[in-house]
Amino acid sequence: MKIKTNFTTILFYFISAVSLFILAMVVSNATISLLMLIIFSMSLYIGSFYLQSENKTYSAKIMKISFIILFITYSIYVSSLLFSNIYFGRDEILNVGINLIPFKTIFLFLTSASEHTLPNSDILINLLGNLITFIPLSFYLPLFFKKAKKFSFCILIVTLIIIFIEIMQLLLKCGACDIDDLILNVLGASIFYPVFNNKKTKKIVERITMF
Repeated sequence: MKIKTNFTTILFYFISAVSLFILAMVVSNATISLLMLIIFSMSLYIGSFYLQSENKTYSAKIMKISFIILFITYSIYVSSLLFSNIYFGRDEILNVGINLIPFKTIFLFLTSASEHTLPNSDILINLLGNLITFIPLSFYLPLFFKKAKKFSFCILIVTLIIIFIEIMQLLLKCGACDIDDLILNVLGASIFYPVFNNKKTKKIVERITMF
């Protein structure tokens, strides 16, 4: 059984390493990059889970390191997604501007969807993409910072982070400063906060990590 477990650990760590390599190399395709990020995250977690199950003494440390690696990888990926001139045509400065009117951009995309004036992929990326991009923050912030375990404080930090990103995108001319992006980003984090921070989830995370 121990040999099987060791093999399982090595296998998932190998898959994780390969997916991370592809993630670093195939940066021109956002879809493949996102897929590789998901595979990397799942493989690293599963590999770490098997490893900690056979090394009880270091189990919490192993899982803690894994969560930190996952957070760093997520942060690098999102930063590349938001600021790199490779993703979403950010080398072509076409969407630089400011929108401070709530729901203006959202309604514009919904209208375009009903009138078929924009490709569905563009609408999906802008609406659903903005909704899910910062969902992991509602998990990682309470995990790393005790004060962020409180919903209001966590969402405040998420809001400040997104405002900073929106301003930087405008200054660096790699995207629009849009209040609707802020609304969707914060909404996504707010919706999933209860999912990641209920008593049952907290108990599981605290049991397998040192956080």
